[in-house]
Amino acid sequence: MARSERSPNAIESILKQARTAPESEWGELAIQLARRLLARAESEADTDEERRSQGLGARLARRESQVLSTVLTDRVHRSKDAARVVETVRRLTHRFSSLDFLPPLDRLELRALRAFGPLVPELTATALQERLRREASPYVVDATPEEMASHLEQRRQRGMRVNLNYLGEEILGERQAEKHIEEYLSLLARPDVDAISVKLSSVFSQVSVLAFESTVERVVARLRRVFSASLASRPRKLIYFDMEAFKDFELTLEVFERLLLDPDFQGVEAGIAVQAYLPDSMGAIDRLIALGRERARLGAAPPRVRLVKGANLAMERVEASLHRWAVPVFPTKVEVDAQYKRLLRRTFEPESSRFLRVGVGSHNLFDVAYALVLRAHYGAEERVELEMLEGMAEPLARVVASAAGGLLLYAPAVLPEHFSSAISYLVRRLDENSSEENYLRHAFSMRVGDDAFEEQRRRFEKSL
Repeated sequence: MARSERSPNAIESILKQARTAPESEWGELAIQLARRLLARAESEADTDEERRSQGLGARLARRESQVLSTVLTDRVHRSKDAARVVETVRRLTHRFSSLDFLPPLDRLELRALRAFGPLVPELTATALQERLRREASPYVVDATPEEMASHLEQRRQRGMRVNLNYLGEEILGERQAEKHIEEYLSLLARPDVDAISVKLSSVFSQVSVLAFESTVERVVARLRRVFSASLASRPRKLIYFDMEAFKDFELTLEVFERLLLDPDFQGVEAGIAVQAYLPDSMGAIDRLIALGRERARLGAAPPRVRLVKGANLAMERVEASLHRWAVPVFPTKVEVDAQYKRLLRRTFEPESSRFLRVGVGSHNLFDVAYALVLRAHYGAEERVELEMLEGMAEPLARVVASAAGGLLLYAPAVLPEHFSSAISYLVRRLDENSSEENYLRHAFSMRVGDDAFEEQRRRFEKSL
């Protein structure tokens, strides 16, 4: 691709066109912009980023590699017995006779483990766990104070803010719930923290939709402490509500609404994730716009919505099957992608964006480009922020941050002694990115104009 097409000026030119372009041209402008963003990311990637991207792409390219990577990640931390860890990994690798689908170094290491692991199980298990920590480190922030401070400063220097999601063991009682609240409060007390994510299930151990009103009251009472800390923090922090299982969808919305309508919290900046794979997502947006209107009447800051496609698809299907419920998500990927674009357009329209702030959470280059085109068309730069996952597609994140005037990274944070609790997050990310239809499965090896790029372009056009 010509050097001119990789330059910031080429990107700015498309966004300038978008300001006056009719709706019929938005899709084509987004495709042009996607080409230029990817070309620039390709040219700016360093050697380590290229190597990591190629390795992740190779793991996701074949089903055998996906299965082995996911199961290894899941199993290595399940036992403290070194001999058992080694034997578990040996059995897993023996299921795949040749391991030819792996990169040469990975193949050599696993064959060495088969042969020599049982002779030195302690050393082998430690080496396995240390390798897993190294490979996970780009995607999970070390929550020790010094390491976190260093990471946040590096991101700030690159024009990026960070939304911290404290990972930990699933809570089984109120003592653990109190510990999570204290962790949220400690993050809000740090001057270098921009935003945090909270989960209803982390602050109350007895969340129940059958005791709806009681649950809402208890959770609201506990989160009042977090909101009060946000008001006292300098600078003010953004508090994001993560959306968990569909069964908690109404609970989460109700808690969010009650807190934002509380007269004590008119100065709090708060947001909530809305998942496009739920047909109910458009109704949620309508409720949030109404909430924004009421906040505007009170002279308060507008609520923020984080638009995502949804990362709990497998769990929702299993949960529905176990209880013989209707599956609460769209049945096909193209319908989810189409709904995502409907949500973008609904929230970017002037009558909506007057009452909302929007976070566009996506790594799909075409959807990111489409959001930038819409944002430019509606003049919504001050009301819309792009969001990505920590560690995923670093060169692209830098290019998007430059084009968008900033970026918010969703970053799981975990203390070293609780690292095993990050495994479920990593396994879920591997799982959600491994389906044939998923954009990220192909993105790590994608180049402008190649087969993967053209296939994703066709998917984008179909959903549009």
